[in-house]
Amino acid sequence: MNGRTTVFDVPFEAGRNGLEHLPVSLQTHAPLDVVVISLGTNDLFVPGVNAFHAAHGAMKLAEVTIASDCGPDDGPPQVLVLVPPPFLPLGMWEADAPRGVDESQRFAEHFAAMSVEYGDVPLLDLGAHITSSPVDGIHFESDDHTVIGQVVAERLRGMLGRA
Repeated sequence: MNGRTTVFDVPFEAGRNGLEHLPVSLQTHAPLDVVVISLGTNDLFVPGVNAFHAAHGAMKLAEVTIASDCGPDDGPPQVLVLVPPPFLPLGMWEADAPRGVDESQRFAEHFAAMSVEYGDVPLLDLGAHITSSPVDGIHFESDDHTVIGQVVAERLRGMLGRA
């Protein structure tokens, strides 16, 4: 669900709330062994939303996934939540997220705390592996996409018991 927030409506941009789309996506693609949730960055561009809210939103998506019957044998799929890396300076987008850089520094802390609150939801902190692009402060360079693919694949193999 690219370009979405976790659970927040975006003023002037309909259809951005990931929670509204998740149940349909789960049903459409079932059965799913694992669902990887990689949202939260765009949350900081919604007025009044901070890193705590983004983490809470991501865990709500995990909760919905775990409560679904969209996994193997009509059970729940496993879930892995990716923690966005901190932002770098946002340049032209600074006005859209004036506290975004500061708040993004708290992603790892809040995602970890919310993971525990929601029952130890598995996390993968992308900030431990990559940095956001200096071009716009939030997207990733091509080499970082490769790293993300590698670390996510490694983690999923471990979760699924595959070598």
